[in-house]
Amino acid sequence: MAEDARKWACPRCTFENWPRSLRCTLCDAPWQTLYHPVENKSPCIDTSNSKLLSGGWSCPTCTYDNWAASGRCTQCGTTSPLASTSKQPSTDYLPSSPSLTSLGVVKWICPSCTYENWPKSKHCVMCRSSPPPSSLASSGSCTITPTIDWISACKAVITGDSDVLKKFILTAGSLSPLSSRQLTPQDCQMLEQWSSGEGNVLKPGLSLLDLARFYNRTEWVSSLSALYPTSSLTRPGAKRSVCQSSACAAKELRRLLDSCVRQRRGSFRCSYLIEFGTFYLPSEIRDLPCSAREVMLKELCDTEVQNELEVRSQVINWWVVEGQQNQPTSRLLALWNRTDGDCLLDSLMQACWGVFDQQSTLRHALTESIRACEGQFYRIWREHEVHQAASQYQPDEEQLLRDWHSALTAASLTRSPLEQIHIFVLAHVLRRPIIVYGVKYIHNYRDEPIGLANFEGVYLPLLWESAFCSRDPVILGYTRGHFTALVPIEPPRSPALPASSSSSLPSDGSSVTPASTITSTTSSSAAAAVSKSEGEMEDCASAERCDPPHLPAVSERSIYLPLFDRHGTPLPIPFSSKSAVAPSDTQLLRDRLETMSTRRGLLLARLCLPTRRHCLVEDIVRDWLLVYRRMAATTPTPSASATATDASGSNGVEVYGGRHPFD
Repeated sequence: MAEDARKWACPRCTFENWPRSLRCTLCDAPWQTLYHPVENKSPCIDTSNSKLLSGGWSCPTCTYDNWAASGRCTQCGTTSPLASTSKQPSTDYLPSSPSLTSLGVVKWICPSCTYENWPKSKHCVMCRSSPPPSSLASSGSCTITPTIDWISACKAVITGDSDVLKKFILTAGSLSPLSSRQLTPQDCQMLEQWSSGEGNVLKPGLSLLDLARFYNRTEWVSSLSALYPTSSLTRPGAKRSVCQSSACAAKELRRLLDSCVRQRRGSFRCSYLIEFGTFYLPSEIRDLPCSAREVMLKELCDTEVQNELEVRSQVINWWVVEGQQNQPTSRLLALWNRTDGDCLLDSLMQACWGVFDQQSTLRHALTESIRACEGQFYRIWREHEVHQAASQYQPDEEQLLRDWHSALTAASLTRSPLEQIHIFVLAHVLRRPIIVYGVKYIHNYRDEPIGLANFEGVYLPLLWESAFCSRDPVILGYTRGHFTALVPIEPPRSPALPASSSSSLPSDGSSVTPASTITSTTSSSAAAAVSKSEGEMEDCASAERCDPPHLPAVSERSIYLPLFDRHGTPLPIPFSSKSAVAPSDTQLLRDRLETMSTRRGLLLARLCLPTRRHCLVEDIVRDWLLVYRRMAATTPTPSASATATDASGSNGVEVYGGRHPFD
């Protein structure tokens, strides 16, 4: 039996191990099949330099013969002389890693958010926008040379080198992919060395044409404009939000807002923001020429949503009566956003601060709040669902639990569509009422109503104390599956007028003042001024306000919005208690909002515009307005007829169903 059970010698330390041992007992080296067990009973292996014949090496220190796999001498530990030579051939099998420069890869710039995407990306990673057509056509054969030429052209615009710029314009036919390129933060850092002496600070998102306007190179604006397609400013992808003109300030503002989220102690542990903000467009846009204002409106506003809400459905701006002067209401504009599943969160951030929720600040606060206060929110949500279904069917508890679980899941998933309960929770996060002006019916592609929208209404933070919340509402618009921020325009900055002259024409000559500025010194005179300036509202008979007990303060700018539709039906208050002992809807609105009554008893909500914005918001608005001011500086002087038309109040631009936002 001993003859049959031959031991195997370890290839590393020559120790003889039992056949059943898979590893060497002495050095733990694995048994290899190429080393078969010895066939004789000799205690040692053949001494005829078998290791050297099989590729082994002899130790230069102790002359011990080691196997080729041994990195060091088994006896004295000396490093194998084959270690340096064995690594050299292995590099022949390693593939070389080509760099981006050798491959000639140039990322395409998103026309919406200026993010640099890889050439194979079919959509922008940040905002899901489509790439420019030139980027798709040249994604496989783009090189670094056009990028260098484009940077050189930017430098030429800054320094005024006409020769380099002329050469770029002549060769622009082969550089068509760069016609829609915009400055990146890296480009701005590179070009700052030539622009620092002039006191100008470059901002990401500017194109070559914007640079020419930025540095007043009027002699090259027309030549550079020929490089861009005529539809580049009007295509759906050519949108310029306010926050995109100052990426650094917008990023800092989002970081600041993310640090302003707190969680209150007690039984109701809902997250909330410690800062309040109301975004509005500056009054300086009225001073822009007609052409610059037209471009600004097309880039800033969502024209499809504006037409749907204002012209087709008539849920906003119906209260702005043509020819009525100094009425205490304002025309609302629908701002464009990223149009994805986070449109509700983007709209709230835009209505408050003018930026997108790219850091998911509201998404995280919504998720934490609805889970931390699940008991309170579920009780209110269940009562609301049962009341809504009472006239049609009786939902069972299992179905309600499934629907509630779906609402919880949607709150935590990025780009997941949100529901009414999420708006109610976000009203508690912002500690402000949220007014949603929306369509009542959802239509299909044949323009046939297929269901109710059920999003319009006034969402109040009923679970917070009134003193803990702001009384200034946030205004949103809702179309089919999409939310937008509705913002007003700042009232014209004019000196205070006495109450007797409050009905005079505004300084800009427009037919209707977007907002009323209360400038009286006593409550009685303020009541007279407001009552005098308010006229008839469409489909609501007269809406003149009676003398209310609480009136605007001195020199306070207020915008008044109806809490009813154009037929006089009050807006619903979702998730309010329907019990007999609960306060009425009118009482809830008076407790949570600054309201004033019409002659018919309908309520108007007052939105106070702050005189000063946050410093970061001021920087963002200033940089955004600077783009169109420089555009206006290079615009030819309008003709006399156009000037007369502009002075008459039409401003030379007909958008949004024949109504101009500045009327």
